[in-house]
Amino acid sequence: MRCPHLSELPLPPIGKRGWPWTEETPPFAVEYQNIRSWPKISIITPSYNQGHFIEETIRSILLQGYPNLEYIIMDGGSKDDTTEVIKKYDRWITYWESEKDNGQSHAINKGLRKCSGEVVNWLNSDDFYNPNALLTIGKEFAQNTSLKCVIGEIQFFGGDKNYVSQMPKFVSQEKTAGYSYISQPAMFFSTQVHAQIGLLNEKLSYCMDVEWWLKFLLTFGIKDIKQISEVLVMFRLHNSSKTVAASESFTPEAVSIYYSLAKQYGLHNKMNVLEQLGKINKDFEFNLPPAVNGETIEKVLDYYLLMRGEQYYAMLEKKKAKMAFKAVNPDSILPEDRKLLKKLQLRNSIIPAYLLKLLRQR
Repeated sequence: MRCPHLSELPLPPIGKRGWPWTEETPPFAVEYQNIRSWPKISIITPSYNQGHFIEETIRSILLQGYPNLEYIIMDGGSKDDTTEVIKKYDRWITYWESEKDNGQSHAINKGLRKCSGEVVNWLNSDDFYNPNALLTIGKEFAQNTSLKCVIGEIQFFGGDKNYVSQMPKFVSQEKTAGYSYISQPAMFFSTQVHAQIGLLNEKLSYCMDVEWWLKFLLTFGIKDIKQISEVLVMFRLHNSSKTVAASESFTPEAVSIYYSLAKQYGLHNKMNVLEQLGKINKDFEFNLPPAVNGETIEKVLDYYLLMRGEQYYAMLEKKKAKMAFKAVNPDSILPEDRKLLKKLQLRNSIIPAYLLKLLRQR
């Protein structure tokens, strides 16, 4: 399906102006005109009771000006006006349904099963794409068919917050996996990759994307990933979003994932530290991809503990920071990270918490 023009869509609600209400993606720029075969991009929107946001999401996808779009909405049986909004755009939506599901992971998986595109991603019903987002992604995959993933940037907004994600450059498989570097709404994957790795883990409600990304990294590494600087997605921070309302629920799921890795390789020292750092579901089992070795897993865990130590240090939780830093094997990490570890250990041990807090206020 080609994306419709602004003139073909229903009029926006009264008072709504700008993108994606009264503006559309401009006609093809010169950089896009030489592309003869655009890959089909499949976008899934999981939704539940986001009627006040979802129209902006839908319009931002339909007004991308992309020539080969497949758009799927999986609504969990919303009780608000979500379905009325969806019906307004029914003719441009490849497939949609509104029925009770088992949560966000289940909804996304149902959408993934219906995808027929060559590139896939999901966009939640309270976020929206910037103009040219899909053309940018399509161009990258069209020009390099060996790519497995293209990653852009996200702009977070809401209340008094407004900042860009600024993903670091990936330098190693282990560091990327251990630090859980992820910006899911701006991460587009080859559908073949999704088919090989499988669906999201429906036992996870918050870190299903982290677990899937970890499987990707342990399977493929970072070789066929391209990072781009364009801000593709506007990520809305609001009181009913998981990121804001349930922020404390993300860490236990993430720790459980890494704990399962340590458990499967008998890394008891790492297991003990992870247990002391937070609540863990010891019954959770991470399904390891084939041909992953213990040395790689140990390095991933060292980076995860370094990252957690940095977090605790920033929060002035000196005891937990010390515990995490101590569990890191310096020989497992890159030289520049070894220096960082030593610096943080020294500062954490000799500078009192009140002084650290004072220094950060200046």
